[in-house]
Amino acid sequence: MVSAGKEIRLIPTAKSLLAIVFGLLLSGAAQACEIPKGKAQAEAELIRFTNAQRKDRPKVTASPALSAAAQKHACYMARTRKMSHTGAGRSDVGERATQEGYVWRSVAENVAKGYKTPVSVGTGWMGSRGHRRNMLLPRLTEIGIGWAKANGVDYWVMVLGAPR
Repeated sequence: MVSAGKEIRLIPTAKSLLAIVFGLLLSGAAQACEIPKGKAQAEAELIRFTNAQRKDRPKVTASPALSAAAQKHACYMARTRKMSHTGAGRSDVGERATQEGYVWRSVAENVAKGYKTPVSVGTGWMGSRGHRRNMLLPRLTEIGIGWAKANGVDYWVMVLGAPR
């Protein structure tokens, strides 16, 4: 890394080589996403957990499109090592759901970092007013879960939607 304000001059061939190496390093980092073993089981467990919390409300069912949107965002958070509702290209949850072909009336998203199990992240979300609200909204009847790791840290995304 070079500090701002410093100038480095390289001979053209070294500069070209440096650009190629740096580009390869960045492209590898941009694509790397460790999806934990058992991701499908974790998604099913978190959906069961969510439905148990919803009690008399309509149950949520898995949506492949919302799952894809959630997984891509979990990978983005793992790559950037930042927990955020803002994704690649400054996208929001609605844009990410639409990019995966989900036609929605309403969408909501919960994100988390550091939880090791589906039940622990679900319990954490239920302990937070806004996240709990998202999980319990009766109109949101479809769900997708994303889970990725980076440097031993788990990143979770839950996307809930009401299809149009």
